Amino acid sequence: MSEKYTIVQHEKRLFWLQNCPVLLHSYALTKNNTNNSIFLQCKFENIADKPIKAMNIAVKCSDVSHQELANVDNFPYLDINVQPYTLFGDKTPVALPNNTTRNVRIIPLKVIFSDDTTWENTSERAYELAEYEQQPISSLGELADQYKRDLHKICTDSEKHNYLPANVNGFTVCGCGKVVLPDTQYCASCGVDFSKLFAINNSEILHTEQQQYDEEQQKIALQEQQDKLQKETQQLQYRKKLRKIISIISCIVLVIIIGTVAGTTYSRYRQEQGAIRQEQEALEKTQAAVEQITNVESDDAQISSDIEDKVITFTISGAGINAKDMPKTLSDLSEQDLQYLWNNDTSHLDYAIDSWLGLKDSYINLQGSIMDKYVELGGSDAYSIHTVCNSDDNIKIFEFDGNSLIYDYWEEMERYRDFSSIELLAALITSRGK
Repeated sequence: MSEKYTIVQHEKRLFWLQNCPVLLHSYALTKNNTNNSIFLQCKFENIADKPIKAMNIAVKCSDVSHQELANVDNFPYLDINVQPYTLFGDKTPVALPNNTTRNVRIIPLKVIFSDDTTWENTSERAYELAEYEQQPISSLGELADQYKRDLHKICTDSEKHNYLPANVNGFTVCGCGKVVLPDTQYCASCGVDFSKLFAINNSEILHTEQQQYDEEQQKIALQEQQDKLQKETQQLQYRKKLRKIISIISCIVLVIIIGTVAGTTYSRYRQEQGAIRQEQEALEKTQAAVEQITNVESDDAQISSDIEDKVITFTISGAGINAKDMPKTLSDLSEQDLQYLWNNDTSHLDYAIDSWLGLKDSYINLQGSIMDKYVELGGSDAYSIHTVCNSDDNIKIFEFDGNSLIYDYWEEMERYRDFSSIELLAALITSRGK
């Protein structure tokens, strides 16, 4: 804010009033340094299921020692059209009669909806701080994972949920943190059906479903073991059959060679046999090299491998990061972080970028070690090497084709090293509008 104004108080906690269809998200007292006047700005949210066209509030004022001062008995927000779950009011200043005001209590008097129905606060109670405690999903203990599986079935944005739903002070608080009126059917933030959400928080049902899930996982694991054993048996039988066929063919060819005294044919046969052996030896050396690389013990990374169609694919996991938690653009940063950047301190952004570049260098070095080790162990150059590096939440962050890095998950972030003030200001304004 420019030097003309000074914010003397900024309350960012949530306030509510039982049965009131409007929440108070924040408010600020601002001093006009030109004439020493004080004005109030409030940020409200309409949580009713219909638009609001007007609202009246009163403001109880007191000084820094909480001595009562002149009040604002009735202030109207007129000519508005506030849709459900939309913020409003923060652009409208409320002039306060005494410039020594440093504390306020805000009273919602009346809300008028677009259909001319009204809500009135006849007792003139003030907004109260929304103090409540939500239990985290982890409080379910061993049933927490089953709760998340059930939640995923009924909520497309289940990743927003960190807590169990609750009914507090006449309001419903969703697991994603959204506060709504108690008769609301769907969450305005994550879209979950509240009746289904509360229904899955049942320890008896969760316990039964957990047992069923464990049994299914055991069946799947057993079936996978059986399929693997069957595949290995089939491969063994195929190799035995192949060796028998080769032996028979060799005998037949030898008889033909002896019978026809076809020295040229015999020489060609020997060459073909030599080529087959060389290819088999190359394959065995390659498989041995891949197996040895895959079995390298490391506290920092785990390597798995697959060979198909002359392509060796290594998959490396264990980066120690969750890609979903990493901001990719300035718009993903919080308002606090953007404000920090606005004050010309980019150290934490530079640190994040440098950390990523360090991680990338580590993987480039690791890929180089894999390529060198493969050659050292006698792997065939007839096979190409492809490497995919995943984060702990199984998102691809790097990809190599040989020694070439062909994919970098966070390369979008690098363009903000030299960000302009206009880009930062746009991101900051967007963040405050959320």
